[in-house]
Amino acid sequence: MSNVQRSSILFSYDGRYYQPNGDPYTGDQRFDEVTCRVLVSDERIKRYIRDHILDINKATKNTEHEIFVREVTPEEEALVKASGKGDKETSSALRLRVLQCKYPGLSVRELLQKCIDNRLFGCIATVKANSSQGKGRKSKKSQAPEAETESEVATKESAPEPLTGPVQFAILNPSLNKVDLRPHQITSVFKSDTDNQQGAIGTSYLVPYSVNQIVGWVSPLTAMDTGLTEEEVIFMLKCLWDGINNKNTRSKSNQRSLLALKINYKDVLDNPIDGLDELVSIKAPNEEDIRSLSDYTFDFTKLKTALESDTIVSVDYRCTNPIIRSALETAIGKEVWNKFKEIK
Repeated sequence: MSNVQRSSILFSYDGRYYQPNGDPYTGDQRFDEVTCRVLVSDERIKRYIRDHILDINKATKNTEHEIFVREVTPEEEALVKASGKGDKETSSALRLRVLQCKYPGLSVRELLQKCIDNRLFGCIATVKANSSQGKGRKSKKSQAPEAETESEVATKESAPEPLTGPVQFAILNPSLNKVDLRPHQITSVFKSDTDNQQGAIGTSYLVPYSVNQIVGWVSPLTAMDTGLTEEEVIFMLKCLWDGINNKNTRSKSNQRSLLALKINYKDVLDNPIDGLDELVSIKAPNEEDIRSLSDYTFDFTKLKTALESDTIVSVDYRCTNPIIRSALETAIGKEVWNKFKEIK
């Protein structure tokens, strides 16, 4: 029996002169031209969590928290090839073969459940029977598996039941403030063509400042199928918090986590709060002119009303900024604040 609580997630982080989530096709920031709000996808959020867990594994030199959606190392490829389990696979199948070598005797479903990201988000893994005999197929070695969103597990060797993720984030999450995207010229020392006399020049669109709010939901009933625990849900939130703060890339090194809320319901069948993404807002004279936390204030009025319901038994939270925490505690009021429990 799973100890996971039915809950809703609200997570906020900000950033300055950065790109929260670029479109994989154009490279430009995802943007809603109607509302003038930047968008962050669920896949970007899951990537933060997976990457930070991998960083933990690397720093501690162990794989206590196995990750399925990651690149396969050359050593792992050699291990699979030596085992005779197949060396011409899709990237997800190759990752599964690695698990088979590491945990012999387990079923496909049990192997997938060994990975914390599968227990959280679900997965997809396609394995072709007798794949080592395949001809004329390119091996996608060293690529991360295709599994990025929850979907069913399908193999030709067996047909496990669908492995659906208990944790789901909104597919696209709009920022709390309107944003005026700014084009910036970028240059490269390398020439884009052999006939050119100088390096290439391009344009990059940066977000001057945005407060990004991520919404999500946790299902205890689905958690029973994947083996997810409540402790792992809290661990996931910690990894998201630290993963955003520690991301060290050109487009995402100027970010910080602001507020994490995990709103817990009394019963596993309770309906989630309606309008979850509207519970927290910000106030500013002109949203597009915001450049720092001092240019606006949070409005938690709707959040307080929602948390006063008897169906809400507790709220796990993290907030290290004293200004935001003080505003939250004041707005919520003492009676409702008693439901709050800090995530250490």
